[in-house]
Formats: sequence, C-alpha cells, structure tokens
Amino acid sequence: MGRFSISTALESDDPECSNPFDEETLLNLLKTAPPKLDTYSKFISFGKDRYQRNRVFKNQFIEILVMCWAKGQCSPIHNHSGSWCGIRVLSGVANEIRFAEGFFSLLPVSQQSFEPGSITVARDDDIHCVANFNDAPLVTLHCYAPPLENMEIFQVKSV
Repeated sequence: MGRFSISTALESDDPECSNPFDEETLLNLLKTAPPKLDTYSKFISFGKDRYQRNRVFKNQFIEILVMCWAKGQCSPIHNHSGSWCGIRVLSGVANEIRFAEGFFSLLPVSQQSFEPGSITVARDDDIHCVANFNDAPLVTLHCYAPPLENMEIFQVKSV
C-alpha cells in the first residue's frame, strides 16, 4: 500500500498507517486532503445542542475527525495535552480564539477567522477554542497526532 493520506483513510476500512506524525507530516496530510465537501458526506452530521465529532479514522498514531458546527456552536476552551491538532476548514468560516494563562485568569491573545481551505495547527499546550460565529454551517477536518486522549478544559474567571 502507498503512503497514508486522508484519501486512503476515507476509502479503506484499514489503511496502512504505521509511523508517528510530526508537525510537518501533519500539515502535509491536511494540505493534500480532498478539498470537496461531498468527499466527506458520510461523516457530515450536525448536533442540535453542540458541535458534532464524526470519526473518520483512528489508530495509535493519528485520529481524523470531521467536525460539524451549527451557528453559534463553540468548543470549550482547551489544550491538547500531548497531541498536535491540525484543522482544515472544508466549508464555512472557522473562528479560533487563542488564550494565555494570566495571573488570575485566562487572557484572550488572538482571534482569527479561517476560510475554506485554510489550515491551522494547535500544539500540545496551546490553549484555544474553535467556534462558528457565522450564519452558515461550518465543517472542519481535524487530525490529532497522537490521538487526543486527554485535554485540559479551562474556564474564564472574572476577577
């Protein structure tokens, strides 16, 4: 079998994937992912009350998810505790807010919007949340390397 790709994960029940992923490999995986939304149709499902995580593939090296976000849905503020997280926007506009730990609470340090085709990476201890602040549905492709087993959830405290 050839090199592991998003396409092989979509097409095979048991794609060959036997190596750990570094940041560069993860970025290349997302850059070469099929860009057309209909490629992911069997993984597109929206939740009524919160964003929906739909698994495409998982082994000990990587987990691939299609996440679907209705208007106003947002992840909790979190980190990835030992995993890289690569995100590619398939449809809609993703909003990411990054935070830093301040003396008394979390402080927002940046906010970015990502159009379809955009890719962003959050490292292990980066603190962020992802949201859909727009009217149109949002569909994102997420790759976690290694798979996300633990993540720390943060609360914004007022002082």
